[in-house]
Amino acid sequence: MRWQYFFFVVLFHVPALLSRPGINLKGAVVNQALMPVKGLTVMLVGGNVRDTTNERGEFVLHRPPTSPGEQRLAGAFPVRDNRGAIQTIALTPSSPSGYAPLAVSNPCDSLRFERSGKRIASAVLAEYNGEIYVILDIVPEEIVSIAASELGDRPNGIGTELDREPYALGHYLGFREAWCSEFVSWAYNVAGFPLTEGSQGGWLHRSSRSLKRWFTRNARFVPRTDPYWESNAPSPGDYIRYDNAMGGHSGIVEAIRGSTLYTIEGNVKNRVVRRKISNWRDREDIDGFGLRSRAHENVTVYSR
Repeated sequence: MRWQYFFFVVLFHVPALLSRPGINLKGAVVNQALMPVKGLTVMLVGGNVRDTTNERGEFVLHRPPTSPGEQRLAGAFPVRDNRGAIQTIALTPSSPSGYAPLAVSNPCDSLRFERSGKRIASAVLAEYNGEIYVILDIVPEEIVSIAASELGDRPNGIGTELDREPYALGHYLGFREAWCSEFVSWAYNVAGFPLTEGSQGGWLHRSSRSLKRWFTRNARFVPRTDPYWESNAPSPGDYIRYDNAMGGHSGIVEAIRGSTLYTIEGNVKNRVVRRKISNWRDREDIDGFGLRSRAHENVTVYSR
């Protein structure tokens, strides 16, 4: 019985006795507007090492090796994720003026980005040591999070605690002004995805028709008559436009679960509200969706 127990213990601890590569990976995470992403958990899944980005978006992943030799793989690995998007992880020496990502045939670990325990995006690494610069498309999550944080607010209460531009939405509204499109524009701007071709330097659109034109020109607007409507669904952070007797209404897509659409909209009884729309494809008052993701498709992680 004693020998059996000893044999079991040795087998159980064999993985810990094997040599383990050292990890010395540092970098910074920004969104597509090149704004630092604070409070994002960055972790190596296999290496079981993690850190949280600071106010400058910086993180450091470090672990000493269990033996003098360290694993040194070179290259890059392209990935794409349904919540966030990373085009390339590149950890080979390259000049700032000309990055040259390479394909990887022997990845060493998975790099994961999380917020509040929820995975935003992930990528495959081919190198445990180096410095990376991550441009991560987390704008959809940011848009929804910012819009949801204002649920129940009237226009004069939206963004009052925001300590950076564009500050509170009320600064840009007139007396008794319909503000659904302004709320969409504001949330996009705060999230790091400012629109163009509007007022206040371009980011502010004051009508649903103006937002529809912007998406038609700069991304993609999918009307009910588009064949894409029947086979595809909008994503969180996308724009939704309604037809109505007042000239239209604007909102933000929060989620889709089966045939049910959830949105966050401003200026509904003069408040920000969440709407639940069953069988959304059959709703004739929905004019269409603006696909925010089509405005920026290439997201890259650089090395230096």
